[in-house]
Amino acid sequence: MTEWIQQTLSILLPFIGTALGAVILYLCYQAITYLKQKGLEEQVVEALRQAVDHTQEQYVDWWKDASEDGKLSKEERQQALGIAKQTALRLLDGPARDMAYTWTTEKIDSIIRRILDAKQKAEPIVIEERYEISDIDNPDPAVEAPAPISDESTIATANGE
Repeated sequence: MTEWIQQTLSILLPFIGTALGAVILYLCYQAITYLKQKGLEEQVVEALRQAVDHTQEQYVDWWKDASEDGKLSKEERQQALGIAKQTALRLLDGPARDMAYTWTTEKIDSIIRRILDAKQKAEPIVIEERYEISDIDNPDPAVEAPAPISDESTIATANGE
């Protein structure tokens, strides 16, 4: 009986090892794919944030100043949204741009709304509740910047002279 078990194991062991190796390779491939996709999503969101900032500075503020009530009309809001989308696509290239083209209009509009809401509230942007992208335009007010060096004696001391 033990001879039979030993013979069976000696025959099956290479197959089990090969199968286990294939499973490990597949799991590694899935992990790498997930991390790449996450990085691409972050690139697209960052491009959208930059595009929203650009559109705000170049168009929206001017349109608000030109309007009588200081607000955008529905057409102007739609136009600003289109400008932001096109600007984001121009900022992207390669796989990140390809990913942006696969996103639905609703998803992109939702991300832009979240970006605008976060800018108004100065909160981090949360996309699909999977990861957070800090709003770098609004740094933590609790962290103070170092005082600038003003006179030459301080600079000489700092340089070890």
